[in-house]
Amino acid sequence: MKRKHLSLTAISLFLVSCGGGGGNSGTVTPPPPPPPPPPANVAPVASFTSSETTVQEGDTISFDASASSDADGDTLTYAWTQLTGTSAEITSPSTITTDIILAEVDADEVATFQLSVSDGTDSATAAVDITVENIAVPSPAAGTSRFERIDALELDFEPGNLFEGNTTRSFAGNDDTGSVIVPLRDTNANEILIGEYYIGENKENLIALSGGDLRFASDAKFGQTEIGPLPVFSESEGTITFLLAELAGGANGGDGYLPSTSTLNIASPCSIWEDFSGTYFPSNGVKTSEYIVGTRSGLYRVFVDESTPASGDREILNTRQEVLETSGEFCVIPNKLLILNTQDSSDPQRKPILVALNTDTNDFHLYERVESSSSTQPDSLTAVGVQKLAVGELANLNFVDWSLRRGVDNTIFSTFFVLMKDEATEATHRLAKVSLDPALPASGSVGIDDVRRWTSGNATALASSQTFDTDAEADFNLIIIDPNLPYLRLYPVMNDFCPPSPTCTSDFKFIGEAFFTPTELGVTFATTYEFDEERSLLLSNPRKKRILRYGSDL
Repeated sequence: MKRKHLSLTAISLFLVSCGGGGGNSGTVTPPPPPPPPPPANVAPVASFTSSETTVQEGDTISFDASASSDADGDTLTYAWTQLTGTSAEITSPSTITTDIILAEVDADEVATFQLSVSDGTDSATAAVDITVENIAVPSPAAGTSRFERIDALELDFEPGNLFEGNTTRSFAGNDDTGSVIVPLRDTNANEILIGEYYIGENKENLIALSGGDLRFASDAKFGQTEIGPLPVFSESEGTITFLLAELAGGANGGDGYLPSTSTLNIASPCSIWEDFSGTYFPSNGVKTSEYIVGTRSGLYRVFVDESTPASGDREILNTRQEVLETSGEFCVIPNKLLILNTQDSSDPQRKPILVALNTDTNDFHLYERVESSSSTQPDSLTAVGVQKLAVGELANLNFVDWSLRRGVDNTIFSTFFVLMKDEATEATHRLAKVSLDPALPASGSVGIDDVRRWTSGNATALASSQTFDTDAEADFNLIIIDPNLPYLRLYPVMNDFCPPSPTCTSDFKFIGEAFFTPTELGVTFATTYEFDEERSLLLSNPRKKRILRYGSDL
């Protein structure tokens, strides 16, 4: 028994020395320990600032979430939402900063906005209360009447400037149908199209794209025209494109504009008006229309020749220009000639005067139109002086707009109204009746006869309830446009007329203080037109993509 035990021990030792019979030598390496668990995610911190916390309805405020953070350095995403209050427009709902366009409200209210930030795992929120104040419509002065909203035309485009009511054209030979021309901005393509707001039977409160496939640069504007081609000018491109309206009997029945165009290159055009009185006929079958063109660096006359065939489409044959001023910013040109009664008692005269405002200096440049002795030649324009506008109460103010009114013989006399303001957010405004000096000095100043004053809002345009068809002896209202106020400011004006003569000039005078009528925020332009002895006021609201129509006693 002992010998068997020893033998087994020897075998056991042998196996150990041989590594267990596996053929390898050395020690066994233990497996590595498992990695430690990842640290827990740290939630981000949401924080943002608001440019203001108490604002008026329609105002725009800015939110900035740059103060938000994440301890782990994770990339954050952002989401802006509104929790309470009348629905506002959040312009960039998923970026680190955004603008908020507050809604119109009927009474003061609090709107709550929230920021949510996420690191992909966890999220955090922060909120702010914004007090939105209603802008009350001031009470109208005693004895004045309001005019009321009739309807609104909703559009797919942003409407631009509405021309005065006599800038219309008839359709298909039908004098009972006309239109007010309005540029329409396609916000998707950032291009301008031609729109026409119809006036007349069966078409009122409709709009058409009358330019077909014609599209223009995003800054394109329309010049005022009566019988000549429609000018469309782009300051950024330095071009004026002239369009011919289709005549009755054309392929579209007289609606719309012909696709053929003519383009004139001219640096930085900013204002253009067709002077109907400058039309002449250089040869058989050719008509020439004259335009006054203001630019950022001078003033020009532009002549456009077009064929007048007995049948078929017209064509633009040629365009050419003549320099009036080689410097100065002439972005304000009236759409009418003024008639100036000279002070020479021995030989009183009525002189037709073109007025252009140099907004660099706030000076009026005056040119007398001298009629040509031949219908085949253009009239001449002769410089007759410069008259300062920024005098008296108007000194140190900026020009906004003006309104030239006509007398009993449809003549535009040398008394008119100008709207000026300073650069404050709540601007100081002056609406003044001014008169040109009839002595026509080489260098002089306008006369300021009457002024209306207010300090609120920031007016952008001046319109009038007087139209071409309005009884010239009737009183009318001047209309102040301010896109930041939900109402119009109106000043009643009396036409103090006399029979037309070289020694008597129709005059105008304010006959009371302002009265007001409610509208909506965002209105930028206005015009009036008359149809069937009823006047309507059109308001353009590009912010809300619509045209508003008001009626009643304007």
